[in-house]
Amino acid sequence: EVIDDDVYFPDYDYITIVWPRDDDCFYSGVAFISFINWDTDDGYAFLGVHLLNGVESIDDGVGNHELGHNFGLLHANYWDCGDESLGLACGSVEYGDNFDTMGGARNKGHYNAPHKELISWLEPSNILEVSPTDEEVTYTIEGYETYSQGVQAIDIPYNGPYGEGGEHYYLEYRRPIGYDSLAADDFGSDVHDGLMIHFHHYYGTG
Repeated sequence: EVIDDDVYFPDYDYITIVWPRDDDCFYSGVAFISFINWDTDDGYAFLGVHLLNGVESIDDGVGNHELGHNFGLLHANYWDCGDESLGLACGSVEYGDNFDTMGGARNKGHYNAPHKELISWLEPSNILEVSPTDEEVTYTIEGYETYSQGVQAIDIPYNGPYGEGGEHYYLEYRRPIGYDSLAADDFGSDVHDGLMIHFHHYYGTG
């Protein structure tokens, strides 16, 4: 209501509401998943809306995290298998993916490959779908952070034990470029050596 007289809401797709930091507020940001019908003086507007507690949240990763929710993204989690690389006793740790702003928001990492595919930030040519095989096969994958028409993610569909099919492994090659370089501050410069694997299934990503 405060800005209804000044803003014609149907002209906008996304609205960010920011106020000075209030330490008594229990969150740094909160968002609606995807769009909502917002009742305005101009009629109903179909908007993605998120709220930020503090101007610093605009650029500390929280803003990107909440905007991701408006895009329809869920949290990026850590798939904890204990001492095993992968097993039947794994569990999803919410917010645990420190390489994706939908997990560890303040590391400001790029959205992971299944998230970017969901919001069409990767072209079809950027994703190579391959079938699991016992044969030795070599694929070339390009860095994830810069624009390319080449392969930047490999998608391996897998009908595994964690749901009723529909699981996928996504392979990414992260480089210390832009916001993705911040992960090295926490995990060391060799964190970008080798592939990153994201496990994607029906209730989120790990």
